[in-house]
Amino acid sequence: MVSLIALSDIIEYGAPMTGKKYSGTYWLRISDVRKSSTFRNTMVVDLSSLYGYDQVVAKCSEFDQVMLPGVYAMFDSLRDANKFDDKNFAEALVSFVQDIPYTLILDDACSPWQYNDAFIREYLLGGGKCRPYTKFGLLTPSEFLATLDGDCDTRALLLFTILSHYNFDVAMISSEHFGHSVIAVNLPYPGISKLIDGKRFVIWETTQLGLRPGIFPKKMSDMRLWSVNLLSTQNQVQ
Repeated sequence: MVSLIALSDIIEYGAPMTGKKYSGTYWLRISDVRKSSTFRNTMVVDLSSLYGYDQVVAKCSEFDQVMLPGVYAMFDSLRDANKFDDKNFAEALVSFVQDIPYTLILDDACSPWQYNDAFIREYLLGGGKCRPYTKFGLLTPSEFLATLDGDCDTRALLLFTILSHYNFDVAMISSEHFGHSVIAVNLPYPGISKLIDGKRFVIWETTQLGLRPGIFPKKMSDMRLWSVNLLSTQNQVQ
C-alpha cells in the first residue's frame, strides 16, 4: 500500500485584481517526502564557495521535480477548469504559496540571541513561528508542501520548481545584502524587474498574501544587489 498525505488549501488567487478564490486538494507520497528529506540532509556542499548555495537549491529542485505529481494534478485541473492564460495561471500558482503562513527555517536554534540579522532577531522576539536545526536553513519543495513550513527561500524554491514544470521562464534570485529570496518571471507585468540574459524578469514577492508581481520595496529594488540562483528555460519539457 502506498501511504499518502492529502492536503486541502484555499488558493487565494488574484485578490487585488479580481477577488476570486479557488480551492483544491493535493497529495504527496510519504515515501517521497522522506526521500527528499534524506537527500537534503545527506547533501555535501561547501557553502563557503561562491556558488555553494546555488548548488543546494539546484539539486533540491531537480530531485523534487518528479516528487510532485499530486500537486501538478491539482493545478492541471484548476487551469483546465478555468481556461487560464499564462498570466492568470502564474497568479494562481504564486497566490497558492503566498496564502501559506510564514515560518522561519533556521539551521540552528530558534533563539533571537544567536543571530545578528535584524529581521531574524525581531521576528523571533515577536513570537514568530520557527523551525530549528534544519540543514541549509531550507526545506525541499515536497517537505514544504508536507509541513506547510516555509520562509522566503523555501517558498521561492517551490515556486521555481512548479513554474519550471509548467514551462514558465522563471528565476530564483536572492540578495545576501538583504537576506532575502524571491522569484522573477519573464511575463509582461509593470513594476520592478531584473534583466537576465537580455530578458526582463519581473520580481514577485512570495511571503505576502495577494502581492502583485512587480511590487517591491524601493529600499530593496537595486537589482545589482541581487544574484540569480536558478534559471529555467522556456524549452523545458513538462
